[in-house]
Amino acid sequence: MSGKIKSIVNFSKKRVCNNSFILKCCGLNTLQGYICLFCIVVLLCGFRWSLSFGELTWEKVNAAIKADYPGVAHIDTSDLQKLIRERRGLVLIDVRESEEYQISHIPGAVHVSSFNTIARNNTDPAVLIVAYCSVGLRSAKFISELQKSGFINAYNLRGSVFEWANQHMELIGAGGRTRKVHPYNTRWGSLLNTELHQYPQ
Repeated sequence: MSGKIKSIVNFSKKRVCNNSFILKCCGLNTLQGYICLFCIVVLLCGFRWSLSFGELTWEKVNAAIKADYPGVAHIDTSDLQKLIRERRGLVLIDVRESEEYQISHIPGAVHVSSFNTIARNNTDPAVLIVAYCSVGLRSAKFISELQKSGFINAYNLRGSVFEWANQHMELIGAGGRTRKVHPYNTRWGSLLNTELHQYPQ
């Protein structure tokens, strides 16, 4: 073995030993240590235990939205219904996936998956914008990005399409009026009345 290769091997061994020593000193070379390290990484990544385990409630969802997007303004379903009826200037955006939008959407809503599309096509930063998704998390992120781009009159629909449907407000599907909504998945669908669930055929 050449001297250069020996040096590389020795350096690698020393590095492994040093890393093992550091882990041992921190108590991370045991099962409990690895579990602790995993939990720290998960927390640093912004993982929300409250939304992933246990009963999912509107209180937990709204609290998460408020914590993650404190600067986002919200509008209630009743206020949005009034705006639609009065035919006021409004850009209503559905930020869900295309298959969710196809099952049903709020009348007048356009499907837009990227805030850049709105930023490119709307030059008036004061235009009234309301965005929604299933429960409000995805649309809150969407509105947050719009606000960073200078849109000052943008709102997230509190409760989004699940709450809209739960209150028996009008929905449009591929075949016209409908009451059905894509539940996203079983867990998140628990916030939508069971009789309203519909997945793509």
